[in-house]
Amino acid sequence: MKNLLLKFALALAFIGAIIISSCGSSCEVGNYGSVTVKNETGYKIWVDVTWGNVVENYEKLLSDGSSYKYTKIPAGSIEIWGAFSTSDWAYNVENLSSCENLTYTWYLNKSVSIKGENILMLRVTDSNDKVIFDGLPSGGNKVK
Repeated sequence: MKNLLLKFALALAFIGAIIISSCGSSCEVGNYGSVTVKNETGYKIWVDVTWGNVVENYEKLLSDGSSYKYTKIPAGSIEIWGAFSTSDWAYNVENLSSCENLTYTWYLNKSVSIKGENILMLRVTDSNDKVIFDGLPSGGNKVK
């Protein structure tokens, strides 16, 4: 009898594992990924991540060397925002895939053309630390 119950329990566990694996992971089912934003500017900065027609903002003030992870961001086109004040935003448009975990690092670079002024730069890496983008943000002046 014990042997029969054990076999039955193992069979149920096996069937359960098959059902769970066939449903996919929650990020695949929900079609979302995550974004970690890091501040390596030497100053406090404001950061945000927006997508689609979202009107909510999740602005965070990050101290130098700190980071914030935005979770369950819908896959698709997203905007990564950074600013030293809430009136002067820079951003970059990126594409986030389902289950992807990207890291966006804001940092400063001395400008050769603008009299040595610091310029806000953005580096994007994937979960394997492969650089996807590294350079000037594509736009500014946050309207969302």
